[in-house]
Amino acid sequence: MGANANRTYLFIQNLSSTENLWINFGTDAVQSQPSILLLPYASFVMESTFVSTERLSVIATTTSHPWAAKEA
Repeated sequence: MGANANRTYLFIQNLSSTENLWINFGTDAVQSQPSILLLPYASFVMESTFVSTERLSVIATTTSHPWAAKEA
């Protein structure tokens, strides 16, 4: 997801039942720190007082890994 200076809400969900998902802002995600780990079915929300406007990067073990993201 590209950078968005007007972003006021961000939701990301790992839809896999078995694989982890890693996310990062402003730089490419890697499968370790400093990226943020989302376990199977976990979600990540930014709203209210702080929402990153930077580019979002996602990485998973497989290319067919299911995930969803929404922004406003």
